[in-house]
Amino acid sequence: MNAIFILLAASAIVGLTLGFYFSWVAMLASGLILAVVSATVLQHLAFGSLPGIAITVAGLSVNQIAYLLGVALARGGPSVPLSHDDQADRVPPAKTQVRHRARTIHL
Repeated sequence: MNAIFILLAASAIVGLTLGFYFSWVAMLASGLILAVVSATVLQHLAFGSLPGIAITVAGLSVNQIAYLLGVALARGGPSVPLSHDDQADRVPPAKTQVRHRARTIHL
């Protein structure tokens, strides 16, 4: 049972680290390595095929969720586009043209 928690924690740590520092391409190699290591450890601990596959899939899922969390944290949160009201409240830089309801105002 401890091996399962260690595999899941390692998957989460690897996914979070990859999310902070690497692109999605690193997830391909990471997933392959985690699947092989997980299968080897679980086979060595005499897990059956079905429980081993389920634990491996759970580890890969945790890895991908942690990766997405790492990417979101590295980028400063989810990239949600500004609403129309938020865009209207932004102050434009000096000496630019601002279009407001079909008329142009020169600053």
